[in-house]
Amino acid sequence: MIKTTFSAGDLSTILRVSTPTITSWANSGKIKCKKPDKAMGKYLFTPDDVINNLEYSQRKRSQVISFGNIKGGVGKTTVMIFTALTLSELGFKVLVVDTDKQGNATDFFLKNKPSPHEKTIFNIYRGDSLDEDIIRESKFKRISVIPCNLKFGEIASVQEFVVYYKLKGYLDRYKERYDFILIDTPPDIGLPTESAIISSDYVICVTDADMWGLEGVKNLHNKSMAIKSTNNPDLVFAGYVFNRVFEHRRLDKDLLGYAEIGLKDIRRFRTNILLIQTFKEILNSQETLYQANVDEKYQNVFIKFTMEVLDVVA
Repeated sequence: MIKTTFSAGDLSTILRVSTPTITSWANSGKIKCKKPDKAMGKYLFTPDDVINNLEYSQRKRSQVISFGNIKGGVGKTTVMIFTALTLSELGFKVLVVDTDKQGNATDFFLKNKPSPHEKTIFNIYRGDSLDEDIIRESKFKRISVIPCNLKFGEIASVQEFVVYYKLKGYLDRYKERYDFILIDTPPDIGLPTESAIISSDYVICVTDADMWGLEGVKNLHNKSMAIKSTNNPDLVFAGYVFNRVFEHRRLDKDLLGYAEIGLKDIRRFRTNILLIQTFKEILNSQETLYQANVDEKYQNVFIKFTMEVLDVVA
């Protein structure tokens, strides 16, 4: 579980109410707070407090967020996975949608990849099923998955315009059952990525400290804005986040500085996700970031990033 505690400001971000409101509720005993410091007017909330107080959330539910970058190898699936795990630890119900035929997100969240005969996202795009049985429960609490496998690669050759709306139609059918829907996209601009953006409320671009990765941010932003103008007027490009950053390496410092100028019109998340071997080890072991033996400092990286995401999305 999450080992850190949350301030009144943190809880206001999670519940989407003002910090004075949180303080007032804590003073009156309306919300649960296991570590009050009334003398100082400060309150700390445990992870259990956060979950128990979700009933007071003013947050609009069922926000759909796509994670992507046209450049491969930037770790977008890793960032999506750990964001989903963090949201679930905060008490939110999460649906993960895998639109990458490699199926890495599917492999992480499910005990076994679906066989060629089982229903996957392929059936949604082919239009032969609107059944809920495509959605599978993951091995982690409060996380469900629409799985993907290599068969989904056959969809890329489909040209019919209506296919681009198949995913949105399916998600609209079931989205109210979830607080957040996170879509993992392949490293290109094609049918899976475009239909994911059409289905989304927000797009987050994941990049590494690399010129090609930054070019990928520009390309994904431009594509998202084109889709916003033609197919999804309420779409918001939430921003880009640096992943696998080695802050002591001069090249990384230079590229982070370049991004401030070259991408100045695109929102950047303040959290830099560091190049940490522990993250890779957790993925390889297919465990959660919130296992008892994981150091709090590694959890805090994604707690901080997820809090930024919650601050951006409505």
